[in-house]
Amino acid sequence: MMKFRIGPGNTSEIWLLQMEPQVTIHSPGHSDGSHEHILVHSGTLHLRFSQYEVITLEPGDFYAFSAQVAHTYSSRETAISATVVMTHLEPG
Repeated sequence: MMKFRIGPGNTSEIWLLQMEPQVTIHSPGHSDGSHEHILVHSGTLHLRFSQYEVITLEPGDFYAFSAQVAHTYSSRETAISATVVMTHLEPG
């Protein structure tokens, strides 16, 4: 659920990510210059960038990455609550 959008120019979107156990969200790569910043509040979030690169985030963990590559969020055994801030450049 998106909570806020701040812009124009460099736009920031602030999302509350809530996932039940055993849920996977596939996200395509976003526009050039996009970044995501994730702060996990509860649960264990598995963030996959490829078949071999999986980042595991626990409550209190923060992770930032270039979001122009496809990525997947997975909850596996636990429900998840996290804040996601996505920033991207407006064309022009």
